[in-house]
Amino acid sequence: MRARVGFLMLALICCSGLPAVAANPLSPQEIKATFGTGDVFTATSSGGTVYHMVLKPDGSASRTPKNSRAAVVGTWRLSDNGYCSTWGKNPESCYTIQQSGTKYTVLDKKGSVAAHWSK
Repeated sequence: MRARVGFLMLALICCSGLPAVAANPLSPQEIKATFGTGDVFTATSSGGTVYHMVLKPDGSASRTPKNSRAAVVGTWRLSDNGYCSTWGKNPESCYTIQQSGTKYTVLDKKGSVAAHWSK
């Protein structure tokens, strides 16, 4: 019976689609060093829209949809456990970022996936 339970647990883990590398939360300083440099990176929203995004060291930000030249400007700052951003006239939203291998998952305050980032 134990062997069956062990096998079922192993099968669930292997076939669950979980990433092979555990997600690691980035500290605010790691977020700044990785993304807050002024370099362009790719952000894909949970709805599938792909943006070219820039977080500058001075706290300014921009995001441009992949097939557009119309950038939306905003601001960003570090928070106690992640970062916060404001886009256009929208209110500020705060996030945490988890790294899994070379991919980054941006989570909102409820823990829902807001976006995926890559460099």
